[in-house]
Amino acid sequence: MLMEKPTISLPDNNSILHDPAVLRHSKLASYLNDYEDLKRKEELRIRRIQAEKAAREATRAAQQGAPIAGPSTRQ
Repeated sequence: MLMEKPTISLPDNNSILHDPAVLRHSKLASYLNDYEDLKRKEELRIRRIQAEKAAREATRAAQQGAPIAGPSTRQ
């Protein structure tokens, strides 16, 4: 006669999903799955920062009365 192994169930507040090792692995898996999205967001962030820097430089040059772009006027 075959004996069935008892089913082990964890209480609600002690789920395997709350195990720190599982959480670390899940975060890593999520990061790897979302890598392309993260890379795209980082590229957009870099472009935004560069645009803000260019705008600040243009504003500063305009306030100083210097030409923003064009040929040099020095002789």
